[in-house]
Amino acid sequence: MSSFNLNIGLLSDTLIGSGEGWGATIDSDIVFDKYGLPYIPAKRIKGCLRESAVEVLEIFEKASIGFVSQKEIDSLFGEIGQTESGELSFSNAYIEDYALNKQWVEWLEDKHRSIFFKRHCPQYFHFYPATDSY
Repeated sequence: MSSFNLNIGLLSDTLIGSGEGWGATIDSDIVFDKYGLPYIPAKRIKGCLRESAVEVLEIFEKASIGFVSQKEIDSLFGEIGQTESGELSFSNAYIEDYALNKQWVEWLEDKHRSIFFKRHCPQYFHFYPATDSY
């Protein structure tokens, strides 16, 4: 079995939603791990790559290029709605220096329990636009 690293570079503010919604409300709930650090779930990465593969297939079909088939995509990524996951597997994507950030959170929680709460970590990863107030 081969293993590859996928590095994702964000070129602008990005919101990787949790997929959880509240009725008609837009999904803006960022996904955080138990340390309060943001990550991109593996299923989101796999779903985006699968959707891209389907788009490439559609383009190739329109151009009469027989490069890949829907069956091959389903074999790699699994069929939508089925329990089998397909040949490809992915891990969650974490921020750069995740291990170091995790160590700091654990240290702060251990040494400064009275003033540090990991539930406050997510606020440092949210973007709040500046507002004018007079």
